[in-house]
Amino acid sequence: WGISLKALTGGGRLVVFGATTGPNPPADLQRVFIRKLHIIGVTIGNFEEFRTLVDAAERKLFVPAIDRVVPLEQVPDGLAYLESGQQTGKIAVAVDPALCG
Repeated sequence: WGISLKALTGGGRLVVFGATTGPNPPADLQRVFIRKLHIIGVTIGNFEEFRTLVDAAERKLFVPAIDRVVPLEQVPDGLAYLESGQQTGKIAVAVDPALCG
């Protein structure tokens, strides 16, 4: 929790799930206010909704928006492309060069 909050920059969003039981960590509210952070709590709904979601994922009904896949050695190029704002989806990093195509 603390590491996640520190990783956020101004206007950043932290989506929290699975925290309905267990310890209740302290929140650095000054950091949240000063950096205008957004903390969003998410639940999976009921079991039937969760099962429907898992079924859809297993049937590969979700298509991720991936602009390009770069090999690990070309991560600096991928970051430069990301910073240029030209991408229209995610930039994925492939540890195995055979996955780049």
